[in-house]
Amino acid sequence: SVQSMQPIFVGDVQGCSEELEELLGRARDAYGSRFELWLVGDLINRGPDSLAVLRRVRELVDSGRARLVLGNHEIGLLLTAALLTGLLTRPQPSLHVLWDMVIPLLPATFLLSPMLWRNVCPLATLNQLTGRGRGARLRGDALEWAWVLGILLLFALVPARRFLFNEHGAILAGTIAAVALLSAAGGLVFSRR
Repeated sequence: SVQSMQPIFVGDVQGCSEELEELLGRARDAYGSRFELWLVGDLINRGPDSLAVLRRVRELVDSGRARLVLGNHEIGLLLTAALLTGLLTRPQPSLHVLWDMVIPLLPATFLLSPMLWRNVCPLATLNQLTGRGRGARLRGDALEWAWVLGILLLFALVPARRFLFNEHGAILAGTIAAVALLSAAGGLVFSRR
């Protein structure tokens, strides 16, 4: 008789590749090859090796051993990639969607669910995607200068929206990409808190 596959549902792997491998080992011990992994979102983020998790899940899905539902972190990264692609290839419609539709809705999302932005912000995801970091922290004068630099950048970039970011998709895409790379690099060096 044909034996049915045992579904195993897993959520929030969060970049923990060792734990995923341990789970797969336990599943093999219990069911042999008669199991199918159902991953229900948030493969990436907080853990030490999100890229290894993505590679492993890709192997499992491609071999028919797993099914995948994207989580908010994956969707946030895909939306960021789509935005950057749009800004470079179709700047005017992309600028319209970003500035006239998405940005005006953000305050409402903050009001309805303050934690929503933390869970979909691509910069937060990129910062944590790179791993746990080396645990470094800014202290004393360096921390104060970082705050000053952040405020100065805010005062420089907000007015630049009118004459620069509203009109030039490639410049906005480059700025977003640069900030994303800095965020990812920060995740390699600094602790999350």
